Amino acid sequence: MLRLLAEEHRTSTAGKLAEGHGIGATVEELLRLQSGLTGEPFPRFAQADLDLAGAAIRAGDLVLVRLEAAHRDPRHFDRPDTFLPERRSSPLLVFGHGIHYCLGAPLARLEMAAALGALARRLPGLRLDGKPEEVVWERDGLDLGPSALHVTW
Repeated sequence: MLRLLAEEHRTSTAGKLAEGHGIGATVEELLRLQSGLTGEPFPRFAQADLDLAGAAIRAGDLVLVRLEAAHRDPRHFDRPDTFLPERRSSPLLVFGHGIHYCLGAPLARLEMAAALGALARRLPGLRLDGKPEEVVWERDGLDLGPSALHVTW
């Protein structure tokens, strides 16, 4: 919500959401931009020897992959640090891949879409009460998030 409300074109985004248009695309773009920012990377082990950008990785080596780097690769995402809910993006790794794909991913997407749609319909004037850089962040274990999000409408 913070990212959505902090965007300079949030009024047009809220308007689209209130009409029920673009919720799915907005959810995907928010997931893309937030992935990896609110949790630590999970360790993985290389399955085969490979050379990655001049670094030798051997089978069995511990590898820490950061999703925020994958989801900001300019070879796959035009203007990767910009919130563009209308973008057609590459498949995301937010909920894993293959046998490690999260079974709850469809439910998480559905819950996000329902919450964003309800907020846009019921509180179309919702906006931050203050500046995004004034939000206080807390780290608790593996997660990072705002301690409070002050809004007005």
